[in-house]
Amino acid sequence: MKYLSLVMVGLRRRLLRTLLTGVSIFVAFLLLGVTSGVTAGFDEALELMSDARLRVISRANIIEPIPIAHLQRIEQIDGVASVSPLAIFPAYYQEQLNNVSSAAMDIDSMLEVLPEIVLSEEEVIRLKSSRTGATVGKTLADRFGWQVGDQIPLTSYFLAQRDGSTTWTFEIMSIHNDGPEDEELLAGEIYFHYDYLNESRAQNKDTVNMFLVVVDNPDQAGEISEQIDALFRNSSDETQTMNEKQFLTNQLRSVGDVGSFIASVQFAVLFTLLFIAGSTMTQSVRERISEFGVLKSLGFTDAAVAGFVIGEALILCGLAALLGLGLAAAVFPSIFGTMGLGGAAMDNSVWINGLLVALLLALLVSTLPVWQLYRLSPVDALRQT
Repeated sequence: MKYLSLVMVGLRRRLLRTLLTGVSIFVAFLLLGVTSGVTAGFDEALELMSDARLRVISRANIIEPIPIAHLQRIEQIDGVASVSPLAIFPAYYQEQLNNVSSAAMDIDSMLEVLPEIVLSEEEVIRLKSSRTGATVGKTLADRFGWQVGDQIPLTSYFLAQRDGSTTWTFEIMSIHNDGPEDEELLAGEIYFHYDYLNESRAQNKDTVNMFLVVVDNPDQAGEISEQIDALFRNSSDETQTMNEKQFLTNQLRSVGDVGSFIASVQFAVLFTLLFIAGSTMTQSVRERISEFGVLKSLGFTDAAVAGFVIGEALILCGLAALLGLGLAAAVFPSIFGTMGLGGAAMDNSVWINGLLVALLLALLVSTLPVWQLYRLSPVDALRQT
């Protein structure tokens, strides 16, 4: 801190160049924070998935409807504790950019298979009293400013009502998971009555996209999955059953190797950033060779002179990285929420790893300038005046 003013003078010497380099670092760490947050978010989501809960979908794909009549046959399998139908309702609110993750379910069985949804008894009674009633997660409600009693129009991407309209109106009867200790993963979802969807839609009546199945013993999940699929094998509505962790992993794989893609993007960004910041620091030191020579002639040690350069790099990289990661943390819940996984906060590990990367970046970009200054003698420096 003793020579902080000298370090700041060095950063202000070419203020425009410093600002442009800082903006580059800021953007890089914004991208790094968001991509790392998505990876960490998916890992956290996998950890929260239950080994005792299975997902039954069509063998063709998750969009293909399967008869709701399958439910009764699944319930008869030994070891099955409860089953709930789920119809995916892909929709948006007002504008297509406002994607909303929503689903139609039977309310009673939904609360059995999804205990993570936290509702009071009064809220459950109120929800079941309205045909068009819906429960909205706290994160989603905050995102759009919704409150209990609001009538919200959601426009479906492909589910039409009998009159041809794709706009469905729901009344918010409850806001679930609004407590500080409640699970955030389902706080970005809307759930409403399956009967309302089934009675009003123009096509695919008496079908669902998925069954959620809770088993008594998680150790028997694999065996029960095979029994469920065996029930419908060689039929026109074959199924594929897997536990939730397998289901989410398969969904990610269906859009490609997300982990490898994110890693390659991060590597390219950091490599480019290292080149830009390194060139800036090297040029900055080269322009001040004579000044560093004067400092050495006044008695400053090689370590002290090197400290000025490292200090500049640490302040520039550290401050820009903090701002980039801060903005990433601010926008991350909405980005993650649009993926249908709730508005979870960015994991703390992203902050830690990001700041460590900023520290490493500062040390790397100052390595060459510091090495040049160690080899520099005051006489040679002053000759360049």
